[in-house]
Amino acid sequence: MRQRNGLPSDAWMDARVEAYIDDTLSPDERTRFEARVWADPHWQEQVERAHSIRLALQSRRPPTAPTELTDAILTRASASHCSETKA
Repeated sequence: MRQRNGLPSDAWMDARVEAYIDDTLSPDERTRFEARVWADPHWQEQVERAHSIRLALQSRRPPTAPTELTDAILTRASASHCSETKA
């Protein structure tokens, strides 16, 4: 989808912000995306915001389950697996 000025539409842009941050756009999509970003402060802000969120999430330590919970899950999974192999 394109607007009258030849730049991608807002819907097209919105669907590709994360792909841009992940560097998974095709070369053609990347060129079209960057042209719109350079021409529109709104999309510059959206890309900066998405990048900041990604960095914040990457810097967080993933949560860990308490050892007792992990042990209980592994015990149940092992018991379930043993009963299935006996059947």
